[in-house]
Amino acid sequence: QDRIKGCFRLPTVKDKNVYVIPMSGGLDSFCTAFVMLHLFPKSPFTFVHADTGVEAKGTEEYLDKFEVLTGRKIIKLRPKKDLFTQIESHGNFLPSQRARSCTQSMKTKPISTFYKALIQKLGPETVIYNFVGIRADEPSRTGIEWKEDNIASVFPLAELGIKKADVNAIVQNIIGIPDYYLNKSRSGCEVCIFSRRSEIISAWEKSPETLTRAANMEE
Repeated sequence: QDRIKGCFRLPTVKDKNVYVIPMSGGLDSFCTAFVMLHLFPKSPFTFVHADTGVEAKGTEEYLDKFEVLTGRKIIKLRPKKDLFTQIESHGNFLPSQRARSCTQSMKTKPISTFYKALIQKLGPETVIYNFVGIRADEPSRTGIEWKEDNIASVFPLAELGIKKADVNAIVQNIIGIPDYYLNKSRSGCEVCIFSRRSEIISAWEKSPETLTRAANMEE
């Protein structure tokens, strides 16, 4: 509670408001989930994780740990083809920091499809609020610009004045910093395009088969 400096109210427009918190396995999404459950313990939040098939080792374990700790279920979207298979089937066109096709195909698209299925199930009057873990110290970051009128992103961490140090403290105190952060600065794929050289070396030591496959794709 002492980390919260601002004010946030759950948005409501129509009778059928659905609150969804995407769980990437990263600190910001864990923090968003914990803070929302703290402020609104009786609200029916939906938690969803889009798996790339090559997530950092330990991601699944920490998502399971979240479920046990909170008693809330995470809906896990499994791809028919993992990230590497998708890249191979598209002529080995590799993602880059400028062309983040991986995020679009493995995260944004599956969650968007999930939202559309929810709306189809619950009715066209449903409004889905996508809770994004953008912090108060990230003014230049923006969320997905949804084209649909009944899907919108909200940014509770930013509104509550929660910064990186707060996120680290909250997650550490509640569930502990995930083990994959010991050698990585971010969650996500084992071979994330934003990885530092040292992180790639560390990943190679832990998941040589994954890194070898990625190296062959590059070659």
